[in-house]
Amino acid sequence: MIVAAEDKVPTIAKKLLEFLDVELTERCNQQCRHCYIRLLSGNRAAISREMDTAFVCRILKEAATLGCSKIRFTGGEPLARHDFPEIYDFAHDLGLGVSVATNATLVTDDIADLWVRKKPTGLSVSVYGWDQLSFEWVTQTRDSFKRFIIGVKRIQKRGLQFLLRYPPLRLLVQNSDKIRILAQELGASYPVPYAWELTLHARHNDQVSKQLKALRLDPEEAARERLKEPGVVENDLRVLQNGTTAKQDNRLFWCPAAYKRPTVNAYGQLQVCLQVRHSNTLYDLRIGSLHEGLTDFFPHFRKMRIVDTAYLDRCGRCLLRSICPQCPAISWMEHGNLTTPADYYCEIAHAEARILGLLHDGEKGWEIESLHSSQARY
Repeated sequence: MIVAAEDKVPTIAKKLLEFLDVELTERCNQQCRHCYIRLLSGNRAAISREMDTAFVCRILKEAATLGCSKIRFTGGEPLARHDFPEIYDFAHDLGLGVSVATNATLVTDDIADLWVRKKPTGLSVSVYGWDQLSFEWVTQTRDSFKRFIIGVKRIQKRGLQFLLRYPPLRLLVQNSDKIRILAQELGASYPVPYAWELTLHARHNDQVSKQLKALRLDPEEAARERLKEPGVVENDLRVLQNGTTAKQDNRLFWCPAAYKRPTVNAYGQLQVCLQVRHSNTLYDLRIGSLHEGLTDFFPHFRKMRIVDTAYLDRCGRCLLRSICPQCPAISWMEHGNLTTPADYYCEIAHAEARILGLLHDGEKGWEIESLHSSQARY
């Protein structure tokens, strides 16, 4: 099926949406040890449930009418879909700024040429090692390093800018210099950052979760790695010192996800963000519109309050909340519910505060009334 975009898409008077994550598939041609989505490329059950081409294009067109200017295609591996070029074409012709998150192993000459004709606003390429042995240990996929190199060189050869990113697996972080050397050799446009969080498996498989915990940095090391990122020390000191009095907060969704970074998942459901997949938080776009989801369904989350006193007396009044990633998405990924605190991230936030001289050893952010004066040692 060939779907053509209109030359101009009328927009509504009030802008409801600026950015949209579009998860095209949960399938991937690799089986990375850390990944929370592990469906094989040929998974027929997943393919049968996924949005078809026309449905994706309908969502993209409606997003544009709601004022959306930027989208990101992600997955799984978005290039695992045979109709990716058609969907990308449609989004670009709508006037949307399109970025793509990919592992690059499925980048063909045709796809690279498409990106030359219709440039993406960003290409984020996942890198899982610095040589064949390390790369394939993470991906658990034969020849994945070779295909990664070929795909990235197709991108680089055409002068396209791209960013390499890697997950904070202990093996990779401890060999970050080798990954940066590889990035320079491949012509990556920027430094090589990584997200310091490593969330558990979205399917809540106990065995997989145990394996993932073993791959993580310890909290102290994770805190020091995060503080190495440009501007993090200054920003954290600023936000923490601007709010040094404990105040209980009982909002469930206090983060901006439901406001600024909604997601359409592979099966046509609207999510508050990429990771929250709790059944009570999904809006079915097959029976409703994107507009209805944003204006009728999402406001419900903004009104939700937590009544669990154990949570309120801990996270709800913690002075470190502004630098801690604890949120419903983290709780969902770690525990399968929306409110149980994730101890790992709590420990990282506390380690960071100690390094910055804002907490003493043994102190908890919810047990004290104010933070100490900064004597940042980092």
